[in-house]
Amino acid sequence: MDVNQVIKILGSISNGSLLVNLVDDVDPFFDFIEQTEFLREAYQTAQKRRARVFLEKAIKVSMFADKQTAASDKLYCDTLKWASLVADPQTFSGKIVDDLGDLGPYNVITGVPDADSSDRLRAETSAGVAPQEDTPVFGSTMPSKDGENSLCHQPSDRPSPKERT
Repeated sequence: MDVNQVIKILGSISNGSLLVNLVDDVDPFFDFIEQTEFLREAYQTAQKRRARVFLEKAIKVSMFADKQTAASDKLYCDTLKWASLVADPQTFSGKIVDDLGDLGPYNVITGVPDADSSDRLRAETSAGVAPQEDTPVFGSTMPSKDGENSLCHQPSDRPSPKERT
């Protein structure tokens, strides 16, 4: 296997072809691309491009689905979406991914702030005071499994931390 063959294969992968349909034995291909950083990156780029092609195919199939083929079309679309997610998780996972370095993982909590916590937070921040630990930004604080308070997505129809004690 030489570089020209590999580049031709990577072009076919970018257009949506499967590697197992392009070569008889995948091991020599992977052995060859593992030798250089350029080819490894080119293979990753080809997989990301194929993920977009798969997603386009899924959209096309779903647009022309009918009652007779609905079950098989759904399976085909789900498989294409799964393959897109595996090939390019940063684009297709639907999760917000951010590298915080040494700070570690974090959760983004969304929802509608309840009136009490929004007013209290607004007053504290406008006065130049850092919000207290028990001041929820969104929703109410609820005890988690380990006994710590954590934010929840529910409106504040639950007892506040002071009412629970």
